[in-house]
Amino acid sequence: MQRIDKSEIEQAKKIFALAMFDDDLHKYFFPDEKSRIEKLEYFYEFKLKTMLLNTYKTSEKYEGFCIWEKPNEHRSAITFNEVIEGFSLVFNVGIFSLVRMVRYQCWSTKQKKRLVSEPYWYLDTVVVSPDYHGKGFASKMIKPFLSEANAKGDKVYLETQNIKNVPIYEKYGFKLISTQYLNKQITHFAMVK
Repeated sequence: MQRIDKSEIEQAKKIFALAMFDDDLHKYFFPDEKSRIEKLEYFYEFKLKTMLLNTYKTSEKYEGFCIWEKPNEHRSAITFNEVIEGFSLVFNVGIFSLVRMVRYQCWSTKQKKRLVSEPYWYLDTVVVSPDYHGKGFASKMIKPFLSEANAKGDKVYLETQNIKNVPIYEKYGFKLISTQYLNKQITHFAMVK
């Protein structure tokens, strides 16, 4: 696994957007199918800029990307530069979507604080380019971090809003510890290993 650099954000945001197009949480953020891919790209450009040091690629072929937060490095504050970047996000995704994203982020942060405590690793996102689905690239982005966490005796926490992901993560040793409902559209599954 290699960290990405700023020059790779353009490529990465496209793969994140494609991978998340049909994701329930992202459909909730961006309900209009016609503009969703464009808004997802703006959103992930912002997220990747703010999470650059936590974003990894499988290889120079960009088969997949993942965002991992290590123990005691969990983001809770926004920098001044991120606030400035956030203004452009408002113009690109719209206030309606931004309000939904902020509400969700506040709600999920509360859930996380209630369910897990330091030290823990946080698996934020794993995406695989559609051309490389089913070829083991997700495992290549998950297993090394799980091994490192296990060697240190640390917990690993993740959230998913897709029930189909729960048995996949269970194969990696995760256990479902909470099922919460953000609203009628979004079910939030929290898992720990």
